[in-house]
Amino acid sequence: MFNQNLEAAGEMFLSDRIFPGLGMLALMCLKSVMPVGLPFLLSHWVRKTGLYSLEEGVRRITSAPARIIGLKDRGTLEVGKKADVNVFDADSVAELPPEIAHDFPVELLDMSRDQKVIKQL
Repeated sequence: MFNQNLEAAGEMFLSDRIFPGLGMLALMCLKSVMPVGLPFLLSHWVRKTGLYSLEEGVRRITSAPARIIGLKDRGTLEVGKKADVNVFDADSVAELPPEIAHDFPVELLDMSRDQKVIKQL
């Protein structure tokens, strides 16, 4: 998504067919892309704007994507299902935008936060 207007994007995110963060990994190397990470969803769309309730925000990053991509053994906490459990403080969760550590043109870009390389592209 290349829309820099978060309010306009919020209208789209009300749809049951739109899930912020699902399938956006290919765009993460572009500095101009709107942040769509999971902490951003919780800090912006849940806490700041109230677009989603906390429960709906969590559903949109857990069970809904698992259902959409066909992962029947994930997405909810149930006996027999695989799970990664993340504990967060809803009042302070936040995402720092990635910074490009090297400029174009290069073969590899390092995405970093606070001088620590978190992903090499």
